Amino acid sequence: MFKLSPTPLGSLDLKNEFVNPQAGAFACFEGWVRDHNEGKKVKSLSYEAYEALCLAEAEKIFGQAKKQFSIFEAKCYHRVGYLKIGEMAVWVGVTAAHREDAFKACRYLIDEVKARLPIWKKEYYANGDSGWVGCEHCGLHPSDHPHHETQVSRINESAFYSRQTILPEIGAEGQAKLKQAKVLVVGAGGLGSACLTALAQVGIGTIGICEFDRLEASNLHRQSLYSHEDVGKPKIDLAVNRIKSINPFIIVKTHPEKLNVENIEAIIRDYDLLVDGTDNFVTKFLLNDASVIFKKPLVQASIYQFEGQLRVYDPASPSACLRCLWPKMPPPGCVDNCAQAGVLGIVPNVLGNLEAFEAIKYFLKLPGSLTQEHLIFDFTSYSLLKLKSGPSLNCPLCGNNPAIRAIESKNYSFEENDSGLSIYLPDLVKTDLSKYIFIDVRELVECLTNPVEAIECLHLPSSQWKDLKFHFENDYQYLIFCEKGLRSLNLVKELRERGIFNVHSIVHGVSAVKEFDPAFLRNVR
Repeated sequence: MFKLSPTPLGSLDLKNEFVNPQAGAFACFEGWVRDHNEGKKVKSLSYEAYEALCLAEAEKIFGQAKKQFSIFEAKCYHRVGYLKIGEMAVWVGVTAAHREDAFKACRYLIDEVKARLPIWKKEYYANGDSGWVGCEHCGLHPSDHPHHETQVSRINESAFYSRQTILPEIGAEGQAKLKQAKVLVVGAGGLGSACLTALAQVGIGTIGICEFDRLEASNLHRQSLYSHEDVGKPKIDLAVNRIKSINPFIIVKTHPEKLNVENIEAIIRDYDLLVDGTDNFVTKFLLNDASVIFKKPLVQASIYQFEGQLRVYDPASPSACLRCLWPKMPPPGCVDNCAQAGVLGIVPNVLGNLEAFEAIKYFLKLPGSLTQEHLIFDFTSYSLLKLKSGPSLNCPLCGNNPAIRAIESKNYSFEENDSGLSIYLPDLVKTDLSKYIFIDVRELVECLTNPVEAIECLHLPSSQWKDLKFHFENDYQYLIFCEKGLRSLNLVKELRERGIFNVHSIVHGVSAVKEFDPAFLRNVR
């Protein structure tokens, strides 16, 4: 029996509650309020507790004690409210046939009560108070207590999750479910940083990180896992160290490679749920197809400037996959990424946290999952739009007659005829370039972080082309380049449709310009 008492405890009265002629032993423990703590003078003490959860968890503890030890009866009283120095704070009593069982059971009960029950104390000092702290470190055996000066060394797993296990929707049982969960986060950028942090804090037992990139200075305003001292280092190493420092009670696995057709099955195999933290269509559709084919639930988010979208695919429910909404993957570059369109750091942070929340909902079976809805959020107006989305019978992946039955490269490539639109710089080696003009359509931040110095070129950012008043002279050929060659290709297509034919996109973008023979480029007008 466990009871929280707002009134003083009397040991003699409590002992008299045990009357059993079969008992050969009685053991008890009394905990009193002392006048010092960590070198500070204590004047008094207060206890608070979450009664409903205390009673439920205490029932489990006492049941486990009776299974482990041959005892007849066990009781525990714990004070709540204000206590003076010398008052009894906790009392445990056990009767058993033999003293060894009584001793062991008594020690077990006080340790488990202190470690597992949501009870907090505040010690009042001569010059302030301790604030509300958990009592869990009191339940550690001396041999279990590392002798370090850091606060981390004095906590245990129950203490770490004590505030969220108070929630009736979680409790000890829900926390155990989270500990058993295995989640893979693909991408440790803006979305991934926030999601990984939240998953670690809530106690997802095994977290996988798939990331191949290195940290850039332009990442720092939105990727909260990293610091300015980390620029240039592999993100996955930085992320692992940060996640482990947040929560020492979880397992972190790494996949330092780019997700592709060849490795995706092996990477996702051991995980219960996938989270998409990427910013390109190829990986998003690859993850979507793998989640359908290999029956793995998937949480996906995407952002564009001040807007965010969120959706969930669950193979166990009537969910729409990504191809139900967009049967054909859009061409790369049709929507700008963060480097091109810009992003306010808080947008991916919020969406990444929402992705983590959807993962938590899945494992705890909480209501409101977005398995049948598509959430669109505008941060400037706080307008929230939920679009109903169900599986499509005509979906090429999960419909009645699917055309996509396996993960194959052909499903993620573009073979569009761009003959005459693009140019490989090596093809111009023997060409007189005095009549060629290079145009850099990257945004200013891209030019600053990855400058081109070998040639003179015009800088006309693609974001300004709608209102651009630029005259293309017929006597020149214009070579347009961006970061990868996608935006420049789209711009060339638009210009050709407007009747301007002396424009070409440079294949592979700025890297092709920078890597080509400088002697050749010096011939440029």
